[in-house]
Amino acid sequence: MPNESVDFRIQLKAGETLSDYFPSVVELESTAHVFVERFPGGWSLSRIASYFAASHAMSMLVRYHPTRWVKLINHAPGDKLMPVLDRLRGLIQDDFVRLGLRELERKDS
Repeated sequence: MPNESVDFRIQLKAGETLSDYFPSVVELESTAHVFVERFPGGWSLSRIASYFAASHAMSMLVRYHPTRWVKLINHAPGDKLMPVLDRLRGLIQDDFVRLGLRELERKDS
């Protein structure tokens, strides 16, 4: 439940750090936090790279599989995929663009 605390214990071995046990935590612009599972080998994509990959996958679906895309956007009652795609599209249009602009405007020191 939101606003409830969670307690756990981890026994660290020599050379390990606590971050080795946690998944990637991404903070959204709304200040909500999302856990992102790491890929095998422990690596993960940055938030901007995740948006880029999702944007690329969606564009490939629209461009090369238009009949599947049309079936998705003409969703039937009880469809659970279209709300996810719609939310992802919104995040790509807002958050991805904002992150990209921030990177372009950043002055490296």
